[in-house]
Amino acid sequence: MDGSAREENSLTDDFTILDPDDASVRSRSATGEGRRLSLVLWLAVALLAVVILLMAWLSDDAYITLRVVDNAVNGLGLTWNPAERVQAYTHPLWLFSLIGGRLLTGETYYSAIGLSVILSVVAIWLVAFRLRPGAAAVLGVLVLGLSRAFVDYSTSGLENPLTHALLAAFLVVWLARPPSDRRVFALSLLAALLTLSRMDALLLVAPALGWAVWQRRTWRAVGLAALGFAPLLLWLAFSLFYYGFPFPNTAYAKLATGIPPAALARQGMAYLLNSLRWDPVTLAIIFAALGLAVATRRAGVLVVAAGIALYLLYIIRIGGDFMSGRFLAAPLLAAVALLIVVGGQRLRRPVLMVSAAAILGLGLIGHIPYWLAGRPSGESARRDGDIADERAYYTPYTGLFQAARAPHPWAEQGDVLRGAGAAVIEHGNVGFLGYYAGPAVHIVDRNGLTDPLLARLPVRDPADWRIGHFRREVPAGYVETLRTGQNVIENRELAAYYDVLRAVTRGPLWSRSRLAAVWRINRGDYNHLLPEVWP
Repeated sequence: MDGSAREENSLTDDFTILDPDDASVRSRSATGEGRRLSLVLWLAVALLAVVILLMAWLSDDAYITLRVVDNAVNGLGLTWNPAERVQAYTHPLWLFSLIGGRLLTGETYYSAIGLSVILSVVAIWLVAFRLRPGAAAVLGVLVLGLSRAFVDYSTSGLENPLTHALLAAFLVVWLARPPSDRRVFALSLLAALLTLSRMDALLLVAPALGWAVWQRRTWRAVGLAALGFAPLLLWLAFSLFYYGFPFPNTAYAKLATGIPPAALARQGMAYLLNSLRWDPVTLAIIFAALGLAVATRRAGVLVVAAGIALYLLYIIRIGGDFMSGRFLAAPLLAAVALLIVVGGQRLRRPVLMVSAAAILGLGLIGHIPYWLAGRPSGESARRDGDIADERAYYTPYTGLFQAARAPHPWAEQGDVLRGAGAAVIEHGNVGFLGYYAGPAVHIVDRNGLTDPLLARLPVRDPADWRIGHFRREVPAGYVETLRTGQNVIENRELAAYYDVLRAVTRGPLWSRSRLAAVWRINRGDYNHLLPEVWP
């Protein structure tokens, strides 16, 4: 055997490669048992698709992005408040998908849900049929169907479905065969698109991508990996030019809080514990997949597990989220892919049967208390400290199959504001309100998610906050400044900072003075003007 053949064989031994087109899989599929399993798998996927459709809903946060969609299709640019260029969304690729849906249908609500359902089914189909179709894949679909995190955020209007579909595609490419230079390009491109869906999702695939490049160790592979990231690099360049900053405004709002890291980490642990209480099957499967991956000692599987572990640590570091389960849906999908790949190869039928019973039991543990409590929704929806069952809360207002869907009070308030005409107002919940108020109403978001100045201020009280809702004090004179166009912010240093920020977010795009201000503000030249703690 020559050197190249030995190298290829070594690569294969280093991975758990499960090519669905290989002879062994085809021979099993040709048997009666294989055909029965395939039918069961198709039925399981179809049933899960129906469940996702029945549970479809949109969140309040989704309407933040939908306001940008509305502005974009009406010629107001990629803006939230049309007067200023602020990236109020975290998911550029999802935004453009929603814009495409809106242009295609002329409608927002149904197109957002339809797109979400389609992408979710694509993600499920990829992990069920393109890895190792069989009994383990049926179990994988069962896990996804019993996971509140996955089902709840297979719609919601947020980027999860797109993230799931791209992550599933990445895992199929990664786990199917050893990496070639061409596969390194495909993996890099999928990783870039995944990052454009949600930037922190890169953590899930970074170890696998890094290992793929390392395995090749050729300049051609490095060049193809860089080429694959071209869409992400182009977006960052556009964002820096158009918005004045490379990253979403929401990132700055959640990083510049002044809250001690230890406090955020405690809240992150509370987020995981909430999942164990409300949705135990999700974390149980994630940790089972991590354990099974370690037991295999296969590099190709271990790097996927490393991405999952890295993402869990990230969740703890940032304090989790106020939406129960939302950040655990993507790592669960990766864990299910690992279980299908490794479990389908290593676990015999009796073990799979016991696993199915255990999964069903864990899933029921998560669902029965909710059903026994009468499926509380709306104002009665469950809360666990700062963490909420968001789907249950908003279903009466945005659920697809709600018999009498009533407008949320914030939506009604937005309609009133729209009727009153142009105004500048403050509010702390800006999704429904902002969308229904329309572009003539400039809304100062007290949480800083959509406001460029407040995003860079510390929280009002570092000891009194809710995760995802980092309330700021609106500086004296700021609202009047927005109303009149004259800078009357009382704090002189803050007023000086806002002069620069206003040039960046409102000035002519190609102005030399603006471009110079973009360079200096990103370099941190004006950070000394911002308070470290709120007075």
